[in-house]
Amino acid sequence: MEKKKRIEVVIPCYNEEECIPLIYQSIHEVAKKLPEYQVSILYVDDGSGDASFAKIKEVSERADENEVHYISFARNFGKEAAIYAGLKNSTADYIALMDADLQHPPELLLEMVKGIEEGYECCGARRVNRNGEPPIRSAFSRLFYRMAAKLTSTKMEQGTTDYRLMSRRFVNAVLAIGEKNRFTKGIFAWVGFDTKWIEYENVERAAGNTKWSFSGLLRYAVNGFMSFAGSCLSWIYSHDSGFSLWYLYCAEHADFRWGEEWIFIDYVCNFIYRKHYYSASWNYWRISGSYLYGSEESADIYC
Repeated sequence: MEKKKRIEVVIPCYNEEECIPLIYQSIHEVAKKLPEYQVSILYVDDGSGDASFAKIKEVSERADENEVHYISFARNFGKEAAIYAGLKNSTADYIALMDADLQHPPELLLEMVKGIEEGYECCGARRVNRNGEPPIRSAFSRLFYRMAAKLTSTKMEQGTTDYRLMSRRFVNAVLAIGEKNRFTKGIFAWVGFDTKWIEYENVERAAGNTKWSFSGLLRYAVNGFMSFAGSCLSWIYSHDSGFSLWYLYCAEHADFRWGEEWIFIDYVCNFIYRKHYYSASWNYWRISGSYLYGSEESADIYC
């Protein structure tokens, strides 16, 4: 008898105690429609402060043998670390990556499997709208993809998600990337391979609230963008004075000065200065701008 190929669904979790049993049940029902595969779940608890890990163990105890596995972090290391740990520890033939909140519809796995069987190395989900999402979050998401398209050589299409089913070959290529500050969505695009996209309508979370704050999403987006924005950094290096003066201009004309918009401008500038561009003149203009349009306390932060 031919051994069944294995599909493992990696699910990063952070304070998702309400969703953990729900997503298990959903995947369990989908697995019944894939009798030719052995489907399992690998929960990665990212240092949750609620009862998430206890719920994972409860699900594991009542699940079929080898149906549920788990990893638990000693503290919260972030979603990227949880994704990496899940991909690294899975030994399945095909690995799916899915959020715990059921905003990634488990039934799409059926179409993804068909895509893999057609010869694709990766089959991913792409949202066709962002219904139910806060307008500011949608706006920043669209801005991120537009900037990525113009300033990076890595093609990241609008609406693409982390939700996907990948071959072992694809996952091995992703794990071979030695990035410390990982941006998995960018890495997925960078490694290449043929990807089939399945479009779906945005789905609201099944229970609980999002764990992403505006500032957390902003940090994640900026870190990801700067990881792949080589042409952008080259431009900054060659336009030191102009970019520094742009910072002062923004400070002078920003009536919202210390609102969310100014925080965005300030965060991007600070990220570039600290991580990529140790220019004396850049530091001078940043500190000057903070004294002129901010406060001495904020200027001290940049020294």
